[in-house]
Amino acid sequence: MSTLHIVSSSPFQTHALQSALKVVRNGDAILLIENGVYAAVDGPEMAQMLAGAADDLMVYALAEDLNARALPSVGKHVIKASYTDFVQLVCQHNNSVSWS
Repeated sequence: MSTLHIVSSSPFQTHALQSALKVVRNGDAILLIENGVYAAVDGPEMAQMLAGAADDLMVYALAEDLNARALPSVGKHVIKASYTDFVQLVCQHNNSVSWS
C-alpha cells in the first residue's frame, strides 16, 4: 500500500517535510503544495533532506503554486505537477496524508 504525502508548509517554517520523510516507504510519493513548494527550489538543503528517504521516492511540486510564488526552476529531484496530475496522484496511491 502506497501513500501520497501532501506537504503544504514551508520547510523554513515547520518540520512537516522532515516528518514526512521520516515515514516514507518504497512506493510512496511527496507532493509539495502551497508554501511547501519552497522545498522544490534546487539547493543543498533539499538534497540533504532526501538523502535518507526511500530509494524510489518521487517528489512533485504543484506548478500553479510554484508560479504564484515566482520561484525559479525546481531541482532535478522534483517533478512539476498540474492539478490534473494532483488528482491522478491521489488516485494512484491507497492513502493520502496531509502535512502542514
